[in-house]
Amino acid sequence: MSIDPRILQTLDEVRNDGVILCIRLGADAPISVVEACRAAARGGLRVLEITLTTPGALDAIRELSKEDVIVGGGTV
Repeated sequence: MSIDPRILQTLDEVRNDGVILCIRLGADAPISVVEACRAAARGGLRVLEITLTTPGALDAIRELSKEDVIVGGGTV
């Protein structure tokens, strides 16, 4: 069985980045999770885990998946 080349590319990108930022915000956070992730990406952090305990996490993952970051869900 061969591994999808997109999976291998993602693994390489995660390894090369060397950091996975875990983001967990509460409902009373001063900025949205999408804004926080975009700020992190501007700072050079491209591999993002959004905890599913964060309000709106799935919508944020969906939106950010269209951008130049690697984003996924955590605390499942």
